[in-house]
Formats: sequence, structure tokens, C-alpha cells
Amino acid sequence: MRSCLAVIGNKGREGLDTFDSSELPVAGRNVLAFIILLGIFMFVIDGSVVSIALPTITRYFHADVAQTQWVITSYLVTVTSMLMIFGKIAERTGKVRLFLAGFVIFTMASVACGLSTTLSMLIFFRAIQAAGAAMSFSISTAIIFQIYHRGEQGRAMGYIGTTVSLASIAGPILGGYLVDYMGWKYIFLINLPIGIVLLALAAKYMKIEEEISKKLDLDWRGATVLIIFIVSLMLFLGDLSSNTALFIAEDPFFLLATLSLPAFVWIESHQKSPLLDLSIFRVKKFVLPIIAIILFIISSFSAFILGPFYFQGVMGYSPSQVGSVFLIVPAIMAFGSPLGGWIYDRYHFRYNSALGMIIVAASLLFSEW
Repeated sequence: MRSCLAVIGNKGREGLDTFDSSELPVAGRNVLAFIILLGIFMFVIDGSVVSIALPTITRYFHADVAQTQWVITSYLVTVTSMLMIFGKIAERTGKVRLFLAGFVIFTMASVACGLSTTLSMLIFFRAIQAAGAAMSFSISTAIIFQIYHRGEQGRAMGYIGTTVSLASIAGPILGGYLVDYMGWKYIFLINLPIGIVLLALAAKYMKIEEEISKKLDLDWRGATVLIIFIVSLMLFLGDLSSNTALFIAEDPFFLLATLSLPAFVWIESHQKSPLLDLSIFRVKKFVLPIIAIILFIISSFSAFILGPFYFQGVMGYSPSQVGSVFLIVPAIMAFGSPLGGWIYDRYHFRYNSALGMIIVAASLLFSEW
């Protein structure tokens, strides 16, 4: 097994064009893929579980929605801020060390979230949990993409889509059951057994021999400004959601966000080794799918955050019933993701993202009727 997985470490740094996945036996590839997909499953299920429990958490801490939404937002802000940074750090630490360290932090922070006695503590440990998730997730998709043949990469992405969908299916069911019968704290404590299993498998089988950089070549200025931009933007949106009469131009977080974004662009355009190579945004095949993903996530998360409040507060559903309602989309995605990947591998259909967004837009429009 060690010799099989060593192929990734020796070839991974050379990029996707030079990686020969045929050198990796099927058994070794499947074991490594299972470990990575189990980790992705863990990240996703945590997000969907918390969405279902948010109304209960709001009542428990006697807070309003603008405050408790930071239980979700702090997680997303931290992950978004740290993904590129940890991806760069992996070149110095090695993928395996970063992956294992991330899951240790994620699992321990999950327990701390379950033991939190105040909303501030819960939000803080959610941010720590997200930092661990970013450490591991920053290199997860890259490894999956590398260990499959070029003609199988669409299918590999489909496996990730199926994993995300299955986690989304399990999350509402598990979250509704735990909140109904055990309490909201157990939606975080459930990560403990999953984390232990994953760490045991990773410690045993992820023996990847890697060529590690002798020094960390990280764009610290760009990383700092990126974090400032994302955090200030989220704080501004939080202010806006809690105060509709807010005069935008006078909000300090809005001013900080508008200043930090062009500063980040300027820094990256003058760096020899930038955190983000801005030239990638000239590639339409990269930009258009990214826009499609952003639009899809915005529409999905809007429904996932507001939906539980509507179904519980207006329709009178229990948390477990709300969980059942939110099964529809991930259930369809669980079957559709591998199918979409197979179609792409076979026919290389150029307009997958556009067609998908048309279907999503039509579905959202018809749901209003």
C-alpha cells in the first residue's frame, strides 16, 4: 500500500498534466479515495445538520437570527479565508501532515462546540472547527482529481458530488432526529466517532511520500488582506441584515471591504509568487463554472438557512419533518452527479454548467407559483 500511494507524493507536485494515474493500482486508489471522500462527507454533514438546528439554537440562547446565523457564517468565513492559504502551506508541511492535523483540530473543536455554554463560545469554536476543515479540505479535491485517469476525472468529480449529496441527505435526517430526541449539542458531538474512524484510516493508509519544499513561500501580505476583505465583508452583511436603515457608506466594515479588495488585487498583481494568480480569471472555462457554482450555492444556502424557520415557525413542522423536506434536492443530486460526470467524460458537453443553472433557475421560479 505504501508503494502504491507513494506515486501521488512523487507526481502530485508536477501538476495534473504530468501525473500518470495508471501507476497507481486500483486498490490503492480506491482506499485513498474512500478516506478523502469520508472527510468531505464529514465537512458537509456538519453544515446541513447545523442548518436544521439553527431555530432551536436561537431559542436556546434567547438570541435573534442575525446573531445565531454566525454559527454558520463563522464557519463559512473561516473556511473561505483559509483554503488558499493552507493549500500553499501544504507544499511545506506535506499533504498527509496537514490532512491529519486538520482533522484532529476539526474533531476536537466539534466536541468543544457541543460543550459550549454561550453563543459566543459556540461561534468561536465553530471558527476553530472551520480552520481544521480548511486544512484538510484544501488538498482533498486535488488528490481525488490526481489519482484518476484523465478520462475518469469527470466521474471522479461525480463521486464528490454524490458524497456531498449523501451527506446532505443524512444531515437533515440525523440533525432532525438528534435535535428532537437528544438536543442540539449532539449535532456537534456526532463528529467525534466519525473523526476517530477517519483519523485511524488515514494514519494507517495515507503513507504518501512527498517532495516537501525547504521553505514556505507564502504571500503573507496577500493572505492577510484577503482575510481582512472576507471578514469585513461578512461583518458588513451582518450589520445590513440586522439594521435595514443602515447608511452603507458610513459602515466601517463596508469601507474596509471596499479598500481591502483593490489592495488585494494590487498586491497579487505585483507578487512573483502570488497567493492567487489573477491571470486564471482570463480563462473562460474556469470562470464560467465558478460563477455557476456561486449562484447555485447562494440560492441553495438561502433556502437552507431561511427554510427551517419558515417550516417550523409558519407551517408548524417539527425539526425531523423539516429534515425530510430538505432531502429532496440532495437525493436527486446523489443520482445526478455521477450521471453528469459520466456524460461529461463520454461526450465532453461544453454547456453542462449553463444547462444546470437554467434548470435550477426554472425550479426556483416554479416553486414560487
